[in-house]
Amino acid sequence: MKKLNKKATDVNLDSINLEMLKLCIAKGPESLPDEYNRYLSLLDKIRGMHISVDKFGNPELIINHLVKYEGLSVLKAREMYNEALEYFYANVHLSKEAYRNMYADKADRIINTAMVMAKDVSDLAKVMKMIHENFLMRGLDVPDPDEKPEIYNPFKVYTTKPEDLGMELPNRNRVKGLIDGQIPGLTEKAKSMLYRELGVDQFKAFLDEQEDGRKDRR
Repeated sequence: MKKLNKKATDVNLDSINLEMLKLCIAKGPESLPDEYNRYLSLLDKIRGMHISVDKFGNPELIINHLVKYEGLSVLKAREMYNEALEYFYANVHLSKEAYRNMYADKADRIINTAMVMAKDVSDLAKVMKMIHENFLMRGLDVPDPDEKPEIYNPFKVYTTKPEDLGMELPNRNRVKGLIDGQIPGLTEKAKSMLYRELGVDQFKAFLDEQEDGRKDRR
């Protein structure tokens, strides 16, 4: 991100919003126009003010600073304050996750200060309790949801050709000889049906009553 020593009044920020900035960054952050770089820098500055509770204890102090020193209107200053929280803390507008991360960020700073100021084991125990509470605040105790296994629909092949399934074609003359000589008592109609089903003759899916050897009555 470029460092620009410009006030917000030096470039027109009124026509820019967070969604436009995200679209511009998606195209390539290295080629951001000056006004978008300025917008992004100002959002980062607002985030810094937001976590500096000793100087900017509430949103109104930040908004007043933006109006006085950055030349923004009150409306634009308030809009950019909300956008800074949105941009740096969450992907949805001030969701619970945004607030959770925001407060956890502040808690990290308090913990760091408490660690420096700790004088004995009792103080360190209190710091450990703070760390544990911050751990819970971030939701780190909640296991990641299991990924749902990918469900595959069964693959079905409907074919009357053995070669479609990688099988070798039978020798038609040998099959015909087996039907004629090894299966006694077959009617001609039944033999014709077997010839078709075993590939000796052309297969026919739908037989009329006169062709169906299963209906023979001897």
